[in-house]
Amino acid sequence: MHKQAAYVKDLNDLLDDYKDDGLSESEGVFTINFAKAREKLAQFQLPDPNLLILKFMQAANLAATEVQVFSYNNLVIKFLDWDAAVTLEEIASKLISANLQGGNQPNAHFVTGLSSLMGLCESPLRLTYECAQTQTRAHLHIGESLEQSIEEHACRRNLLQLESDLPKALSREQISTILVERCALYSVPVYFNRRRLKGKLPTTSGAHRSRYFTTNQVLASQVWSPTPKEPESWLPSRPKAKPKSAPQAAWLDLTVDFDPKAKIWLSQAGVLVEHRALAAKYPGVSGVVCADSLETDLTGMQFLDDESMVSLKRWIRKEVITLRDQALENAKGVAAQGQPASPHAYVKQRHSWIGGGIAFIGFILSFYIADPKDSFIFGIVALLVWSVVAAAIMAVLMWFEGGGVDPKTNDKANQHIIDTLKK
Repeated sequence: MHKQAAYVKDLNDLLDDYKDDGLSESEGVFTINFAKAREKLAQFQLPDPNLLILKFMQAANLAATEVQVFSYNNLVIKFLDWDAAVTLEEIASKLISANLQGGNQPNAHFVTGLSSLMGLCESPLRLTYECAQTQTRAHLHIGESLEQSIEEHACRRNLLQLESDLPKALSREQISTILVERCALYSVPVYFNRRRLKGKLPTTSGAHRSRYFTTNQVLASQVWSPTPKEPESWLPSRPKAKPKSAPQAAWLDLTVDFDPKAKIWLSQAGVLVEHRALAAKYPGVSGVVCADSLETDLTGMQFLDDESMVSLKRWIRKEVITLRDQALENAKGVAAQGQPASPHAYVKQRHSWIGGGIAFIGFILSFYIADPKDSFIFGIVALLVWSVVAAAIMAVLMWFEGGGVDPKTNDKANQHIIDTLKK
């Protein structure tokens, strides 16, 4: 609480400095001295500078049909068929406004990204907007001053293009990774250096998976949508799991990866914004909950713990309990893929082939290398030695990967699931 109050105080100081450094044009709107503003914006950057790309992705999800990102010697982002209602003048006005509050609108996300980029770039930023409706092309130069020009230009489709130098703080590899991991729900195609990216829905790590399972089997799953008959396009399709009605779209899975906390991603404008870990007495749940209506901080990358968030947490906890109950009912139908390593565990067929194959090759090579005079005695000794080697190899493989499946393994795995869920 003290930290948030201090942040607000610092932000108010920042706004006062803006007013001192700039030329007031009307109530709440003024021209910024960008040379000084850039230094002050650096104090209010995202925790990871590479995350600023997500702000432009959120804007694209709301106002474009396709986005292309290029990061070679410079940074270029193209927004195809940009919504004509979100004008360059509106973006410029919000950029120089004393009211830095965000919101889930394309111009708010875009300006937050611009502000973060300004704090990193030493050279000017350039915005170009081609409008098919008016057959014009507008330019916005963001440097030590804000300069705008417009000219006639024939074009078939709307295009908004952002261009700047590539800041040293940004990494091409990290940007690509973030786009794949955080834009799993985007509704527009995204290209990075001419390559179409395909987002990956979040999954659990498998760190808490027992040796009864080699893959992450789903024990219970549920999806929700404001319109159950026409679910959101990103919601994973699950057999016999039609979307339930809910104010927000959501998808939750409870799997055999028994993480100790429920790990839920909250998304806004198609981007995974914040990762929430909800403590629970039973194993965790992975999934995504859309939180488009919730308030965020000024960076737009962290949700505020207000009444809406408290209400959402309460809803998630209630639904997680429902998933737990569903998983308990399904436990008896889950087939085990192995069992924990023990002296009584079955050896997997693959382990037998590996251990036996290495021992057989070693046994044959022993005769060629040693060239013994008494082949019979040497053969007996070599057989015993390589038999021990084969057993050791199989034991090591079993220790790391678990044993095979015997007739009682399914019952043991089912009981393990039930015991874990009822803790």
